[in-house]
Amino acid sequence: TSITRSLTNFLRLDESDYQQFDVHEGLESTIILLDHELRDRITVHKHYGDIPDIYGYPARLNQVFMNLLTNANIYPDTGEITIRTEADDQWLSLTVASTGSGIPPDLLEHLFEPGFVTTGTRVRMRSGLYTS
Repeated sequence: TSITRSLTNFLRLDESDYQQFDVHEGLESTIILLDHELRDRITVHKHYGDIPDIYGYPARLNQVFMNLLTNANIYPDTGEITIRTEADDQWLSLTVASTGSGIPPDLLEHLFEPGFVTTGTRVRMRSGLYTS
């Protein structure tokens, strides 16, 4: 039931595109969907601040959360992922950090190229469900 509810929330199939969105709810749904990859290997630390709902495209933002957390996953090793949210009068900030080795500096400039893939690392653009 939890996975089904999280998947429904993640995809936001029953709702319109642009709307008010609870970032923490989206993050929680994503974490539940990734539980099978994280369980027994990765500790997720959540430092959620008092943030307002935002307006945006929830399904697309959830895809961003999925990509961030998938790339932060220290596969196949163990480690930690830390998620922090905070807001001021003008900005909302979401930080995802992990104890993994990170992205090699020579690949950083290519991260936002459509279809970017590397061999032997977790850095890639997903196909299917996770692309817009």
